[in-house]
Amino acid sequence: MGSTYSIHFARRAEGDIDSIARAIEKASVANAGRFVTHLFDSIATLAMIPHRNIVNGFPGDGLHPLRSLPVLPYVVFFRVFDNAKTVHVLRVIHGARKRPSGLR
Repeated sequence: MGSTYSIHFARRAEGDIDSIARAIEKASVANAGRFVTHLFDSIATLAMIPHRNIVNGFPGDGLHPLRSLPVLPYVVFFRVFDNAKTVHVLRVIHGARKRPSGLR
């Protein structure tokens, strides 16, 4: 079994998740709780399988390309740092929105 990575959330990603929860709560508090749990469970899979879905067209240093994880209808954007065994979750945005610029 491979080693696990720790997952760190950028403040913007934390804010994105808060905004998503508040938006869903307007229709249903129960649905908001279920979706946020599903979102965190999906992100947690990155601890074991972080190297997936490179996003083309975003600058990177070659070692840390921008990656994505769909959690419909949202997309989680992240980078993997193998030397530190960490996944940095940068943003969580609705899949219909334009991809964010300036992801670091």
